[in-house]
Parts: sequence; structure tokens; C-alpha cells
Amino acid sequence: MNLSKIFEKALESYPDKKAVIVEDEILTYFQLDKEANRVANFLRNIGIKKGDKVGFFMENKAFIIEGYIGCFKMGAAAVPASYYTAEGELIHEANSCGVRVYFISERFVPLLKNVRDKIKTLEKVVVVDGKGDNFLSWENIKETISTDEVSIEVEEDLPLMILYTSGSTGFPKGVTHTAKSIMASAVGRVKTLRHSEEDVMLTTSFLCHGAAPLIVLFPMLYVGGTSIFIQKFYPKKFLKLLMENKVTHVAAAPMEWQDFLELKDIPSLPDLKYATTGGYAVSKELRKKFKDIMGIPLISSLGMTECGGYMTIPPHIPPNDESVGMPIYGVEVKLVDENFIEVKTGEIGEIVVKGDTVMCCYYNDEESTKKVFKDGWFKTGDLGRVDEKGYYYFEGRKKRIIIRGGGNINPVEVESQLKKHPEVKDAIVVGVKDEILGEEVFAFIILKERNKSPQKDEIRNFLKNKISDRKIPRYIEFIKEFPIKEKTKKIDYKKLEKMAQKIVNERR
Repeated sequence: MNLSKIFEKALESYPDKKAVIVEDEILTYFQLDKEANRVANFLRNIGIKKGDKVGFFMENKAFIIEGYIGCFKMGAAAVPASYYTAEGELIHEANSCGVRVYFISERFVPLLKNVRDKIKTLEKVVVVDGKGDNFLSWENIKETISTDEVSIEVEEDLPLMILYTSGSTGFPKGVTHTAKSIMASAVGRVKTLRHSEEDVMLTTSFLCHGAAPLIVLFPMLYVGGTSIFIQKFYPKKFLKLLMENKVTHVAAAPMEWQDFLELKDIPSLPDLKYATTGGYAVSKELRKKFKDIMGIPLISSLGMTECGGYMTIPPHIPPNDESVGMPIYGVEVKLVDENFIEVKTGEIGEIVVKGDTVMCCYYNDEESTKKVFKDGWFKTGDLGRVDEKGYYYFEGRKKRIIIRGGGNINPVEVESQLKKHPEVKDAIVVGVKDEILGEEVFAFIILKERNKSPQKDEIRNFLKNKISDRKIPRYIEFIKEFPIKEKTKKIDYKKLEKMAQKIVNERR
């Protein structure tokens, strides 16, 4: 098989139809195929082969979609880096999977210059939207590259996307999706939401993360619809896109919906039949306001980079405001206790997922992979319950993950960098509630010597370039010792979370 054939039917039936829109860039199905061939031929010309890793480091652009499909044609794995990735994170990600070439935006040229020599396998860097500045310029070379068809046979279990995400270890892990899992995600979404070639889906998600490609781009390509992406959310621009493109399905973060609903005189959108959100809990007030203004429910969905969006409520099923949905087509879900025994209806258990949509592994990390799989089930680390009608409800997280603005932050990663500060003896990072972002980062720090107390801004500056800015603690509190549970003698994280929230509430 070859995953680039995912839009073969649309290419044959309506080549001039809009396949993707990214800001002001529009690609028809014919143009997408042509430009993807150009990328594939370039990769072949520089010696990239099936199984090699190709990096992408840019904001939402049409090129990243051309690049993904170009990689699929070659059987190469696309390795996108979040556009806010810091130097240390990029070095780790690239070295852990062996990136041979990076396609980047011009804005990231200075960063790549700083890290190029530290990425052992990196051979070429291509700037897709500028002169190159000692790197290759795509604008200068693209016309010299053939657009002839490229399509090699690819095993269904060959890694084709490696998406780095926070997990239970100190560094981001490479979530590895294959031709099989990517296609299964596309088919599952299409069948669950009953997508057709008439559908147009808009999302505020980033193409360098899991949600945008797995639950929007690839399903829309598969069914022959149109997908729309933006670089930055602005409520008025968002409304304009909804109206001008007759959007039928839309996904945005709770904070974005909140800002959108502040607009005055939002007109009727008769084409819109499905609106969804995720990342963190949605308030009753937001749901009611959305329904009153938009006329349709705001649906919560649940998913992970490791297994795509695996739960939602389709438009043809009665909505349930409190629920995160039901399993999508082709996915099995169950709730288990600490002994991996399925719990009874109404009881809380860990959500475990099975299906072809699930990643094959964490790349080159057998130990972490073994920890999250049991008997073919993927352990999400999320807690939930299910009612008699089959609606699932999110009940919190087992693992220590902070969800800030819809994106995961691993406290262990932040803690490990804090401990490198010469004055820091120990550190624990927790999440605190934030009305806009869902959660914010709060760090408790034990100093080596109390009389050598660094300024909080100095600690934040110390973290610059080591981790991305979004992970740097907004709140810092110096503490003499961490609270300990009497029975287990382990750190009481729940007590720390309560302490952090109390401190934040008192400062407001």
C-alpha cells in the first residue's frame, strides 16, 4: 500500500476541487498531488530512502501538508516539531529518531544554525519560505525538481509519522504512527461522523501536532472533502472562514470558543452541523451560551496523540452535555481497575483503548512502550466512567500531565531542567486551574541554601531555550520541604496541588 493514495478517489473524480486551505494558501487535489510529488522527487534526489526520517519545523503552512504526502510517497517518516519547540527539545527529538533533513520556516533559521552541529544525522536544511541564509531555499530550487509521479510500495506497519509528545518520562517521546494506524484513524472518523465529499472542516489545531492531521486532514482527504487550517486564532477571522467556506464541521479549544462567543451579532450558520472541543473540561456556562447562540450543541471529544481522537458524539446521536462521547468506529474502549479487571457500569476506572488507530510504539523506546500496553490494550492514564446508555465521562488523570491551552506539558521534564539550576536542590511541578488556558504551570522549589535565594525571573530565564516558553512556570514558590504521605512515605502530590491552587487564588 501507499498512504499517499488516501485521496486517490478525489484526485480522479474532482482534481480541481479545494483539498486544503491554510491561511491564504489554497491547494486543489491536483495541486496537492503535484507538489507532493515534487517533495518526494527532491527527497529521492538527495538520497532519502524508505524508512528515513524527514523533519518539519514550521507554523501551519500548505507546505507541511505537501511534505507529509511527499514523505508517504517515498515511504519516509515525517517528524514534525512543534513550532514552539526549544533548542534542547529539538536536538533530543532529532537525535532520538535520526532526522536526515529538515524543512523549516525562515523564522527558525537562527535556531537551526545553533543546533545543526548537535544533530548527528542531519545532512540538509531547506527553508521553505525565504532565501535560505546558508541553507537551501525551496523557492530557488523547486522549479528544477520534477513533479512526476512517485509511489513506492509500503508495508502497512512501516512508521510514517513520529509525533513527539510529553509523557511519563523526562523527555518527549516519539509517538509512532504507521500507514495502518493513520488510515484507520481516517476511516474511523469518516464512518463515525458520516463525512462526505460535501464536508468542509475547520480546525484551530496545529499540523505539527496529532489532532490536526489525524482527525481533520487525513479524514477529509480520504472522503474528498476540504480541510481548513489557520496560523493564529482571531475570533473575527474565524467567523469569516466559517461563513465564506460554508464550514460543516469545526474544532477549537474551549478558550477559543469562549473568545469567539464574545463577538457581537454572530449570524446564523446554516451549514454548520458539528462543533467540537477538547483538551480540558468545558463549563456548563460555555455549553449553554454556545447552544443559545449557535443553535447546536458543543460536543466534547477525547483523544491522545497515541490513538487519535478515539471518543466523540456524532451529530446523529442525541447529545449529552457532560459526556466526552462514545468510541469511534473501529475502536474498543473499556475501563479497568489497578489489576486490569474491567469495572462495573458507573464505576471509575482507567480508560484503555484497542484498535488499529493506536500507535505501534514510542520510537526507539521499548521500555516506555511496554509500560503503556497490556494484552494489546493501550493504557491512556485517563480515568472515566460509563453509563447504561454507553456515554463515557472523563473523571481526571492518573498520570501527572498538565494540559495548558490544549497541549500537554510533562512536569518531569520541567522538574529535570529546574534541578540543573545551581541553587536548586529539588523541584516539583504541578498544574493549577486557569480560566483561559485550562491549566497553568506552578513550580515548588527547595533551595540548597535559603540565604542564596535566586529571583524567580532569574529561574525563568535559566529555563529559556532549555524548554519551550509554554512550559516555563508562571508561578514559583520556594518551600522548605515537600508534604509526605504518612503511610507510603511518598510525596503527596494532591496536597501540593491544593497548596498551589490556594496560593494562586489568594494572589488573584
